[in-house]
Amino acid sequence: MSVKTAVILGTVLALAAAAYACASAPPEDSRGEVKALQVQVTDLSRQLSALQHARPADQQAAMDTYWDMLKKQLQYVRDLPGVSAHGCKDWMLTDPMIAGAAPAKAIKPCPVVHDSGPVLGWELPANLSPRLFSLMMQQQLDRISAQVDDIAAEQDTVKRNDLYRRLYETRYQDIQTVLGREWMWTPQDPSAFPEAGSLGAELLRSYCSQCHDAPRPGLHTQAEWTGITHKMHDIIGGQSHAQIMDIRMPSQDEFNLIVNYLEFHAANGQ
Repeated sequence: MSVKTAVILGTVLALAAAAYACASAPPEDSRGEVKALQVQVTDLSRQLSALQHARPADQQAAMDTYWDMLKKQLQYVRDLPGVSAHGCKDWMLTDPMIAGAAPAKAIKPCPVVHDSGPVLGWELPANLSPRLFSLMMQQQLDRISAQVDDIAAEQDTVKRNDLYRRLYETRYQDIQTVLGREWMWTPQDPSAFPEAGSLGAELLRSYCSQCHDAPRPGLHTQAEWTGITHKMHDIIGGQSHAQIMDIRMPSQDEFNLIVNYLEFHAANGQ
């Protein structure tokens, strides 16, 4: 190969590489969005770690700080490209406080969205234990971290906007899940459980109440309890000692007794 040919070939390859780099790089405006999301994930991770290692006296303040960060992060994602209403029945973008409390004639049409940020009424449940909060937030943080990684890797603008929308839906659902599980932090009378004095009921209250109030068997069907109990067992077993804040794990025999108790007294007689 002559020197001239080599130079030409090198120039062509360089131009091709530059063109590929330009094509594969995300638009300049989206880089800032992705960077902001990555910083948010880092900040949430740091705050969750602070909660997991906080003294009991400081845990409530750490929980409140994390909850405020979640709401601000939700608002940021709400304003990203692609996060728009998909029809008038898009509950994901409807402000539940306005839609649920205001008279019907006062509700704005199609749809009522929280353009000014998550409603101030989304307060952290007063009796939510730090252990349960930490466990739920760790699950959510793992999920959002994976979603942000997918967004950062996506080069197509349309597809990236769709990922923004999915991220918003996930964050919204995560927060509503926390708000909607009132049974978890509402103390119940132990005698109200079926066969309250049985070993299964006692084990259920002993182990499950470490993070939240023991669930009534009638909350789910037999099939649902089978999936839920095994999923919880795997989640707790997969967390580090620090992350679950000294939660005791039942032995296999104890776990089986708890599952059998829940399934036997499950909803619909199943």
